[in-house]
Amino acid sequence: MLDELERFPGYGVAVLHWFSGTQRELQRAVQMGCWFSIGSAMLQSAKGRALAARMPPDRVLTETDGPFGVVAGRPLQPGDCGGVIKEMSTIWQLDEISTRENIVASLGNLRRCELGLPKLWDLITLALMRTTGDIRGGRVGLRERHHGKSKI
Repeated sequence: MLDELERFPGYGVAVLHWFSGTQRELQRAVQMGCWFSIGSAMLQSAKGRALAARMPPDRVLTETDGPFGVVAGRPLQPGDCGGVIKEMSTIWQLDEISTRENIVASLGNLRRCELGLPKLWDLITLALMRTTGDIRGGRVGLRERHHGKSKI
C-alpha cells in the first residue's frame, strides 16, 4: 500500500484502516504523513496494541468496522467506540476524557485537511459524544450552522 501511495504524489491524506504492517512500515507511513484508524478488533492482539502505541496520537481516529463488525450479535455503529477509547487511554496512559478529546481533535484536524467531510465530522462527533456521555443538559458541544453563524 505504501509503495502505491508513493507512486501517486498528491494523493491527499491517506487514512490506513486497521494498519497491520511491521514497525518499520509504520515508521514509513508516519513519515509519509499517513493517518490511522483503530478499532476494537485491532486492539485484541499484542501486535495491534504495539502498533497503536507507536502511532502519532494526533493522527489516530477510532472506527468500528460497522456494520460488518458485530458485538453481542449487534452490528456496530459509529458511536460504538467507547471500548477503543478505553483501550487507547491505557495505551497512551491518559484518562478516557483526554483520550476522547484527543481523538475528536484529530478528526477536526483531518477535516481541516480539506477532505470535504464537515457533515461526516458532525455525525461522528455527535456519535462519539453520545457514546462517551459528553452531552451536557441535552445539548452537545457541537457547532451547528445557523444563518451563517456558528452556535454551540
